Amino acid sequence: MKNDHRKDNFLAKYFSNRLKAHYTDFSSWIQIIVFVIAYALIACIQIHTDNSGLSGIIAQPLIIMSIYLVIQIIKLGYIVSVAVNLTYAIFVTYHVVVHHEPQAIPGIILPISTIIIVSIISFYGRRLNDQITQVRMQREEIQNLYETVAEAKNELVVRNQQLLEYNQILEENESRMQHLSNFDLLTELPNRATILGRLDLLISIMADKKMSFSFIFIDIDNFGSINEDVGHRIGDMLLQAFSLRLGMLIHPEDMIGRLGSDEYALVIQHQMSEQELFSYIESIRTSLQEVFPIEGNEYSLTASFGVSIFPSDGVDAEELLKCANVAMLKAKENGKNCVQFFRRDMRLEIEQKIIYQKRLMNSIKNNELFLVYQPQFTPDKKRLRGLEALVRWNSAKFGVVSPVQFIPIAEEAGYIIPMGEWILRTACKKAVEIEEKYHNGIIISVNISSVQLMAPNFLAMVSSVLQETHCEGRLLEFEVTESVMISSLDIAVSLLKEIKTMGIRVALDDFGTGYSSFRYIQLLPIDTLKIDKSFIDSIEYQDTQSLLVAAIITLVHQLNLEVVAEGVDSEKKVIFLTKASCDYLQGHLWGMPAGDEDTDMRLAAIFSPRDEET
Repeated sequence: MKNDHRKDNFLAKYFSNRLKAHYTDFSSWIQIIVFVIAYALIACIQIHTDNSGLSGIIAQPLIIMSIYLVIQIIKLGYIVSVAVNLTYAIFVTYHVVVHHEPQAIPGIILPISTIIIVSIISFYGRRLNDQITQVRMQREEIQNLYETVAEAKNELVVRNQQLLEYNQILEENESRMQHLSNFDLLTELPNRATILGRLDLLISIMADKKMSFSFIFIDIDNFGSINEDVGHRIGDMLLQAFSLRLGMLIHPEDMIGRLGSDEYALVIQHQMSEQELFSYIESIRTSLQEVFPIEGNEYSLTASFGVSIFPSDGVDAEELLKCANVAMLKAKENGKNCVQFFRRDMRLEIEQKIIYQKRLMNSIKNNELFLVYQPQFTPDKKRLRGLEALVRWNSAKFGVVSPVQFIPIAEEAGYIIPMGEWILRTACKKAVEIEEKYHNGIIISVNISSVQLMAPNFLAMVSSVLQETHCEGRLLEFEVTESVMISSLDIAVSLLKEIKTMGIRVALDDFGTGYSSFRYIQLLPIDTLKIDKSFIDSIEYQDTQSLLVAAIITLVHQLNLEVVAEGVDSEKKVIFLTKASCDYLQGHLWGMPAGDEDTDMRLAAIFSPRDEET
């Protein structure tokens, strides 16, 4: 911008000077022409004047005109003046010599004197003009310098203003960075580092005074599922509302902070007995259960609380946090939405669980997993419907571990997804092997957890395994539990429909143990209902339970679904279920779960006679 401004000034001056120069040139030539004409006329008059006195008077204008011309037009005027006066002197000399007019000799002196005078004037005039030009140039340089200095000053003012603004921005950013390093961005609560810093400070103070304080680990129950159902935007708004309410419920001396996604920490600094502490935390827990209104909808949240106390449960910040976390996990195991104080035995239990988890993570790589198969027969045992594939873990360290123990660990750690893929692939290979050998369409049933089904790539994984093992979908049945529907019915229905398009049958497992209702059965795209063992066990000694099981079978048949009864372990149950028209039976009476070799022997015993007849 500054360079453009200077360029514009230069161009303006240039064109202005050029215009003045043109005007000056035109005016000079007019003056020269007038001078030459006037000089010639006056010179003629002087030559033809006999009176010497009058001639001297007439000669004076010639001198004045010559001097004027030199002064007005320094260089060109001098040349013209000298040329004219010299011409006049030559002309007069000619008359003196040729015409023998000696009286005209004074006329020669006049132009010569004029030439000398104008030469002197021209010399000093040029010097003076040069000096004036130099002074003018210096003045212009000084003016330009003044302008440059003024522009530099203005630029410095602008730069200074910019520096002030940049400095202010840097200070604001530094303050913001300082805030971000100590506070959570979403909830504006103190973050993990700040909480641990406060714990370190309290420990240094309380240790000297032999006093105690409490640390509470708070985790929102099932927030991952809630976030998936309502979306992350509403989920963030729920976290903000939860944080705000939590801050309003605590004592002014206490400190609340956010440790992670759905994890919070409460530092209770004032002294309380254990009973008072429990009542205080319990009041917070119950208040948090009240609905949160978000964008016209109401949402309910619950939380699990783990409590550790300084110095009995830990003498440093990390240990207190770890103990409170262990207590919170125990609260989760106890049904969630409760308060749990840390106990020493919990640590051993959690540590044992962690060891199991680490070993379980390597179970596939170490070839420690294997499948067993339990048969499903028609009540008359004349036809084998299929086999349910059940996973077992033979740990090198722990021996054979019950699925009741390791499946929840696998689900919690997310290991159920690679484990489930291994189970499906192994079951598919078995199904293909049996079909190629017997061609009887034997179904292999595979249990699918809600964690697996809701995994983003579950359908792609199933399709890939089917192609890899060359297994037809008709040889498989996926058994799902009611927990799949409770988390998100619409998504579950959509996924199960996709599964059925692959030719895979779908069974609802463990019916009667949870939230089962015929509404779900009507909505879900299932082919088979499996009545849980707990229902079947009671039909021997409870008439009402027997009537209920019979009614369930009748209603399910009206929905065109097949029924499989689990846990059949006595002839009396077989007789009852046969009368109730149950389609298939599964239980220890007709077959314990067996490994590959025993299953092959069992199948050979079932199909060999038929093969011989053929």
